[in-house]
Amino acid sequence: MPCSYCWPSEATADALHTLFELEIHDYNDEPFSGWAVCKACGTRFGFSVEAQEPRRLWTWTLVPADRNSGRELELSALFDTARKRPESRWLEVTEDARADPTVFHVEVVRKPIPPASWEIAKS
Repeated sequence: MPCSYCWPSEATADALHTLFELEIHDYNDEPFSGWAVCKACGTRFGFSVEAQEPRRLWTWTLVPADRNSGRELELSALFDTARKRPESRWLEVTEDARADPTVFHVEVVRKPIPPASWEIAKS
């Protein structure tokens, strides 16, 4: 996963879109989901965002898509496939806007991917 080497574990930015090109699919106030491409290395991720503290603290789950996957890949299929692979690695980004400037803490994770509330709502 090249992205884990693109930016340090603590990054400062005005918004996550300065680090990723975002294509948001679902946005119903919160949570939201979509696709993101790392501006530094080009890795494509499916993402899900959950508010921990409204308007101040969010957790982003970014699951890397296989480089051979086409644009037609469904977001839910990407998350389902990653959950079935115990060796899956993904990024957890904590966006903390409780202070100025906003801080992004990035961690490469190797644990089960938590279900997103948008997935629970669709089941």
